[in-house]
Amino acid sequence: MAKQTGKRKIRQGNDIFCEIQIPNSSGTLIVSNWDMWFLVVLINEFNGDWEELSSSFHQRLKRPSSRDNAESKLSHLLHLKKTMEHADINPIVVLGEGSEALLKKEKRAAINKIIKQVPREKEKSYWMIHTPRYVREKRALRGYWICFPVSPEIYAEPLTKKFKTRGYYKEKESFGLEKRLSSYLNKQSWSTSKPELIALFRAFLTVMLEKIEMVDDSYGVIGQLYEDIFSNYIVVPRLDIGLSSADFLQDILELLIWEDYGFMTNATPQFFANLSSDDAAIAKNILQIQQSELAALELVYQAEQALTLLGMLAVQQEWFSQFATLAQKMGTRAWKRITTMAEAAEAAGDLVLATAVYQSALSSPGMHQNYIQEKQEVLG
Repeated sequence: MAKQTGKRKIRQGNDIFCEIQIPNSSGTLIVSNWDMWFLVVLINEFNGDWEELSSSFHQRLKRPSSRDNAESKLSHLLHLKKTMEHADINPIVVLGEGSEALLKKEKRAAINKIIKQVPREKEKSYWMIHTPRYVREKRALRGYWICFPVSPEIYAEPLTKKFKTRGYYKEKESFGLEKRLSSYLNKQSWSTSKPELIALFRAFLTVMLEKIEMVDDSYGVIGQLYEDIFSNYIVVPRLDIGLSSADFLQDILELLIWEDYGFMTNATPQFFANLSSDDAAIAKNILQIQQSELAALELVYQAEQALTLLGMLAVQQEWFSQFATLAQKMGTRAWKRITTMAEAAEAAGDLVLATAVYQSALSSPGMHQNYIQEKQEVLG
């Protein structure tokens, strides 16, 4: 054996570990070191049980301090499992003829890489970066712009340039930022067509969310500007801009699910109230699908937000027959969406329905169980 000289090369997770011929196919499976380390942990620590390994990451999702790393690793793991199942290749085949020796040799490194350590951004695999959270949030921000007759993209860059390239806006500086943004929006609005105007507003709704972490909006001026633009955006007649209701609603409802600052909260009920019956039915279907998909992806907060929006839509459209079913699905994990439906039923003179809303919610215990119980008792 030739004598090696120089420093030992440190293997990186994204380096190729091996390439395997896929059975009954002309294709090959490219296996990275990340893949190999996952498989070593899978066999050594979890007896080859994919579900057990997945469950260990699911448990960490519940802790804020470890959530990002757990989501990152789980995303890679699920992609690896799906890829190997599709190729009909098992872990031992991937590890090769010397798998027993490799399992011992790589055990410590694999446990460190997969279980203990948090990789730096540049060390992550594609799937560790492009997690379901990353993909869904990016889609909510810009993913449907291709459907617009005039792409919001043409306004996104000029709006981005209104912000500092680095640094932070202190609370008093937020007034100057708001003035600069408002001036640009007003100037552009004077000479634009309706399709251009809707693109301008839609670009602002995304760019502001992308930049808000660098702004101290304690005085609320940025939030008020955002609410104003949203309110103007949702009333532009879609027939005048060539944007279908399905595309418009898919885009804005996903943005509502992912917007986490409450900028659109005040205007959303009226938006839902003004939807035609046909558009409301489209919105309901979109929100139901989003809630189901997000729950399956373990994006709990966003799944709950979709469910909350479903309740708000039902209230504003006066779909009283759906209140109890929605309340049962919501449970008592949050209280306001339950009391809103119950109070709407009470205002309509239906105390039986209001009571049923509380009872349905109480059938699914949550952290607001006692409060909902008290509200039901007061109602009698």
